[in-house]
Amino acid sequence: MNNFLALKNTALLKRYCHLQPRFRALVLAVKHWAKARGCADPRNATLTSYAWTLMVANFMINHREKYLPPALEVDVSHADGDLHINEIEIKSADLSVSQLFMEFFTFYGVCCTDVDRFSPF
Repeated sequence: MNNFLALKNTALLKRYCHLQPRFRALVLAVKHWAKARGCADPRNATLTSYAWTLMVANFMINHREKYLPPALEVDVSHADGDLHINEIEIKSADLSVSQLFMEFFTFYGVCCTDVDRFSPF
């Protein structure tokens, strides 16, 4: 089945990976953290892997440095069917992935000094 919305969502995430190389690395780090702590299993009433990905995207879009573009323009009239994004200035991430990882938790209200010892339960 051709799920048009799913194809566009996938294209958007690929575009984000292209625009901001640290996006993919941060998504993988957050997903690893969530899976290791049992926070990425929807069968047990936790978030899906895709939800964690969207949370990372939201964090990078709303970060004070605006690491990803907030304004999307999907133009389906193009023959190539590609996702087109409004051109805005995208800052290269001056923070390391580990710094972004810590800021991700601060952004969502989880402040701690030792992420390995953090337990959401």
